[in-house]
Amino acid sequence: MYGAGERFLHLSIECAVDSGNHIISDMRYKKPGSYRDIFVVLGEKHVISTELGRNLRIWPTFVIYWYMTI
Repeated sequence: MYGAGERFLHLSIECAVDSGNHIISDMRYKKPGSYRDIFVVLGEKHVISTELGRNLRIWPTFVIYWYMTI
């Protein structure tokens, strides 16, 4: 069950990153420097709150770290 929860979290983060990237591209916002910056850009443009953007910034790093430990 633990593994399934991790997988769902991983997929949720990937979906959020992909969705954010599509929004940034479609709206022609500035290109983020990294996956982490996607949420910052969305916060700056008020698609999400700036606080949420700062908080979500760590999640793509979590996914990369997770892959490196597997």
